[in-house]
Amino acid sequence: MGIEVNTVWLVAGALSTSFGLLVMLLRSRYTGHFEAALRLWGESCLCVGIAFWMASSSPRAALSLASPSLGILAITLQYLAVVELKQQRRQRLWVQLPFTVALASYVWFGVVQPNVAAGLFVVNVLRTVVLARIAVSFAQPEDGQHQFVDVLAAGVYSIVAFSAMAVVVDLVRIHDFAGVYDFNSPRTGYAIMVITVSQAILFTLFILAMTERLNHELKHQSMHDPLTNLFNRRAIEEIGFHQKSLSLRSGQPFTVFMIDVDHFKPINDTHGHAAGDAVLKSVATALREGLRNEDYLGRWGGDEFCVLLPGADRDEAEAIADRILAIFPTLNLSVGDKPVATNVSIGIASVDESVAGFDVLLDIADNALYEAKRAGRARYVFAGSTAAQTAS
Repeated sequence: MGIEVNTVWLVAGALSTSFGLLVMLLRSRYTGHFEAALRLWGESCLCVGIAFWMASSSPRAALSLASPSLGILAITLQYLAVVELKQQRRQRLWVQLPFTVALASYVWFGVVQPNVAAGLFVVNVLRTVVLARIAVSFAQPEDGQHQFVDVLAAGVYSIVAFSAMAVVVDLVRIHDFAGVYDFNSPRTGYAIMVITVSQAILFTLFILAMTERLNHELKHQSMHDPLTNLFNRRAIEEIGFHQKSLSLRSGQPFTVFMIDVDHFKPINDTHGHAAGDAVLKSVATALREGLRNEDYLGRWGGDEFCVLLPGADRDEAEAIADRILAIFPTLNLSVGDKPVATNVSIGIASVDESVAGFDVLLDIADNALYEAKRAGRARYVFAGSTAAQTAS
């Protein structure tokens, strides 16, 4: 039994339009680049649906080439959606050139010098190139890592690009640019079904890729302070309990800093909370510069910070504290046009067998911090030490 191609066009158009409408409904739940990515993908699906409905068996080249030319716009929108989702740099060449060439091909081979086969050849070459470019965008790592869903989507796009190239080869081999093309042949019907299925798979992978990023972003927000982007108190507690247990099992040293910004309240009272927030951001940046790559820095609350130093013994912890204290006198902080002098006090505590838990270790470091403040600030006190140390 032969395939009814007109029915395939209608069903494919309905499915693609449904995908587009579903995505446009979903986008209202999101903001920022997620909303923009969904909008672009939804617009792409709607373009594909319209392109399928526009397809006809009319011998007029202008009508026959309108559908595949609109398809180029659809996959260009998919490229923009992927770039937006992965927050890559948008390349103007890939935004403007494919549709410009497709439009020129439509005008020339559809109106000026009607030749459907030649027009389809140009459009499918463009499809191959743009689909391959989307595969490359999906395959690019983020933060040095490849996401599994991204790699899978890149693979599917590569397969679809290969199928578009097969159409180009078929046009060269069979039609020899005779000027006509049978859009109602069973071959065309099967090709449209393949395109529809691949669009459904790519739609699913796109949603999975977005969901993966949403989960990562939500996890990041739950573990980080929104002002400084440091770990928040909850994250520091979780990491600290784990690091202390690991230290006791392995016998490796583990040290904690409790850090307080000296004379921070007058800055807030005199210059306002916006100025105070700016100072806290600068303090966070300065603290990062003084720490090792393996250390964990978090905002404990207000103007207080906590640092976890895995593997740091007393000598190394004191060297790090000296380095931190030496940074602050060199900071050029100002509120408006007035310079602001800022420094920190540090309380230090290390794990030993007498420390029952991470919360106890924090209390010991916190008591050492208050000893440093009582001793005159801008210095550190190591718990158990009889003397406070200033920057050398």
